[in-house]
Amino acid sequence: MFSSRFAALLALIAVFGISLPAQQTPDTNAPAELRLAGVVRTAEGAPVPGSTLRVIQTSTGKAWVSWTDENGKFDFPGLPGGHYRVEISQLGFAPATKEIDLAPGPQAPIELKLEIGTLAAINALHATQESAKSVSTKRRALERSCQISAFR
Repeated sequence: MFSSRFAALLALIAVFGISLPAQQTPDTNAPAELRLAGVVRTAEGAPVPGSTLRVIQTSTGKAWVSWTDENGKFDFPGLPGGHYRVEISQLGFAPATKEIDLAPGPQAPIELKLEIGTLAAINALHATQESAKSVSTKRRALERSCQISAFR
């Protein structure tokens, strides 16, 4: 009985085959996946948590976005090699930009600095945001009035 089950199993294997996983060889033409990591600090060295970072590969325009943690640290894993522009922003600080080249090999964490924004720059940003809210509010009111008049 055991031999008949074994024979049946061998017959199934022969008919359907068993695919054994082949050893995977790395694709030498595939772009290397690199990591961009570091910290955002003030000029005085204090970490800036919640900063928005936008990393743009200059050759393709492809962008990645992330935020700093409570210690001002950030991490962009899996980036292809190339030239990047890093844009950093945080409310109350002047925006900053840094150009970086990522290439295979050891990559030390980078330190990015944000300068405290001037009151004029903060007020201008606030005025822009308020203006956008005002336009949005006026647009919604206009849309409502158009909808109401359409039902009359």
